[in-house]
Amino acid sequence: MEYVNPDFFKALPKQERFTQRMDEGQARKKSAELTAKGVEHSAVFGGEKSAVTVAKKDSQRAFFSRGRMQRDAQRISGRGQQKPQQREQTPKKRKNQGLE
Repeated sequence: MEYVNPDFFKALPKQERFTQRMDEGQARKKSAELTAKGVEHSAVFGGEKSAVTVAKKDSQRAFFSRGRMQRDAQRISGRGQQKPQQREQTPKKRKNQGLE
């Protein structure tokens, strides 16, 4: 196992950590990306059980989803908007139906 910036991990309180598990290739790529962005992080590379940890306050910036951004943009522009399904309302039945 290879550790990147273990002192950051130890200094960060448990409740302030955001950890994303992934395979080693993805973890190495994400670690390099975070270093380039200037986001402080910690990582452990160990095959399929690799992970990258950042402070919770940095989690949105660190693990930004491009697909989520595209879905949000479509929703806002109305292109990806689906028509809400409206159910036909049936008349409510009375308890004493037919006894009047």
